[in-house]
Amino acid sequence: MNIWLPAALRYGISYETFWNLNPRIMDIYQEAYKKSLEEKYKVMDYKAWLHGQYQVASIGAALSRKCKYPAQPLGMAEEKKGLSEEEKFLLWAKEFNSQFEEHT
Repeated sequence: MNIWLPAALRYGISYETFWNLNPRIMDIYQEAYKKSLEEKYKVMDYKAWLHGQYQVASIGAALSRKCKYPAQPLGMAEEKKGLSEEEKFLLWAKEFNSQFEEHT
């Protein structure tokens, strides 16, 4: 058995493909596998951080009347902030320009 076969299978290369594969191509699969693991770790890290934010909010709400537990998920609060200054300006400019187009 080839010593590279277990790694190739871990990277998602099929058994049949492995035997017809150029070793340089396997490096590409390896890099893609490493990047996908890094992305998974980032997502796990963010979820752990977010879980901690909810725990801090719940402990704060239980110990103090000044602290309130979020009424909606933390991610939804960011979505409802509204338009940025740049987006507001672009909408204003579009509306302003449309007034000139109507008169010509």
